Amino acid sequence: RARHASLIEEFHYPRHGAGMMWEAMAREIQHRGGDLRLGTTVTRLEHNGRRVTGLEVNGARMSMEGGVVSAMPLRETLLSLEPEPPLEVLAAARGLRYRGLLLVALVIPVRDLFPDNWIYVHVPQVQVARISSFRNFSPEMAPDPELSVVGLEYFCWPSEGLWDRPEEELLALGEQELTALGLLHGEGVRGGKVVRVPAAYPVYDPDYQERLQVLRSYLASLKNLQVIGRAGMHRYNNMDHSILTGLLAARNLLGESHDLWRVNLEEEYHEEARTGEALSNQSGD
Repeated sequence: RARHASLIEEFHYPRHGAGMMWEAMAREIQHRGGDLRLGTTVTRLEHNGRRVTGLEVNGARMSMEGGVVSAMPLRETLLSLEPEPPLEVLAAARGLRYRGLLLVALVIPVRDLFPDNWIYVHVPQVQVARISSFRNFSPEMAPDPELSVVGLEYFCWPSEGLWDRPEEELLALGEQELTALGLLHGEGVRGGKVVRVPAAYPVYDPDYQERLQVLRSYLASLKNLQVIGRAGMHRYNNMDHSILTGLLAARNLLGESHDLWRVNLEEEYHEEARTGEALSNQSGD
């Protein structure tokens, strides 16, 4: 059986996690005189039909002369435009859906939970979908050799009851499910934290491609607006592909000409082909 190219034996990873890259980028931006504003909300993108001309940030208007790069969910980018896009575009944007991610991180008194960096879970007895052991990404992410830090990932709609459960209940659920899977045997949990990502996964429903084509066609009319990343492009890219769209968008601001929609196009094509082949095989059984 052919081995999938993404199933590699090892890979480079920042010692203290992927956030090190963004921290280094932030330092470099500020070192070069850039204005970095965290915790701000862009509520409106003003345009004249050809270019974005202004932003509304935390209720205050800012004029725009350069380019705009948006990584917020594509639906929100389109719905924040002022004046509003045509009705067809608004309907396509509102039709995009996203699954949320609940990450339940636990500190447990177990040295080596399992040898892999993560495992996928496909048993109906639990709700968790993937479990990561962060020491297996980098030992410095769990420096105490007697403890492990694990992340349990739950995929759900933000409108579901699981999403709104209190943190202490979700931490208890994580401990219960590790026990049910045979990974914990009464050792207990030393601490934990819950992180909620409401638009982590773009939903590929039967109509998403048609909607996406409508939105891409409209976005092409706004020459200084680029969309990047998984949620920003409504494409199920890996982290490296998402980073690449940002790098190419920055180069476009410097005068280069890159089509961001071509990033990961080949892999997406092969994924669709594999899905079609699997469906054909099922129908032939």
